[in-house]
Amino acid sequence: MRKPQTYPLALLPLLAVALVNCDKTTEPEPGTASGITITAITPAAGNTGDRVMITGSGFSANLADNTIRFGDVDAYLDSASATCLVTRVPKDAENCQLGVSVKGKRVLSTAYFNVHQIAPAFNTTGTSANEMDNLTSSFVRVASTLDIVGSRTIVEHGHVWSNIVSQPLINQRGDLSMEHPDYNAYDGQTENGIVSASDGHPYRFASYIQNLKPDTEYTIRAYVTTKSGMTYYGPASTFRTKRRN
Repeated sequence: MRKPQTYPLALLPLLAVALVNCDKTTEPEPGTASGITITAITPAAGNTGDRVMITGSGFSANLADNTIRFGDVDAYLDSASATCLVTRVPKDAENCQLGVSVKGKRVLSTAYFNVHQIAPAFNTTGTSANEMDNLTSSFVRVASTLDIVGSRTIVEHGHVWSNIVSQPLINQRGDLSMEHPDYNAYDGQTENGIVSASDGHPYRFASYIQNLKPDTEYTIRAYVTTKSGMTYYGPASTFRTKRRN
């Protein structure tokens, strides 16, 4: 039978220290981490796309060695030196600490960066708010312009319409019982997908709406839904389909 392993009494304090150290996490304290420090963030607040300068020490002059995160959102790095990193406020960032990683070592800022949130906004002037053409007894094409895309990624956009209510909402019918008097107020909506940075701004888009009732007045308006789950609407416009021949 194998004898239990014993240690000299003089080694017991060292073993205890080793066991305690094994239980410690490697998450750095805000401000410093293994030779990396953040001493200042300039400015302390900004909009999506604004440049931000991070000063400190232990950074790398090689861009690829540095990673910047606003909270849990990765940021683009413009330039780098051993003492200064220049980045941009990324889309979908919230008020957060900034994280800098250099060759696997990570440090968090002690101060929070304040992100100015900008809501999407549609063109609200003149007839360009919702332009309609190719109108028939059952079809219309409608185009709208999003002037301001906002701070958060747009994950869905399109148009919503109704022949009863003056301010239709997306999925309105799904929130009502069949007995509700406004159940039929929601006629439908288009879903055109995300709006990417490559689409350009202002962003103009169109929907092709079919299966309308003849000789009926409809209200229509554009909408966008952001990554945060918020939905924003453009101004409402009305149109009447043609009589069926």
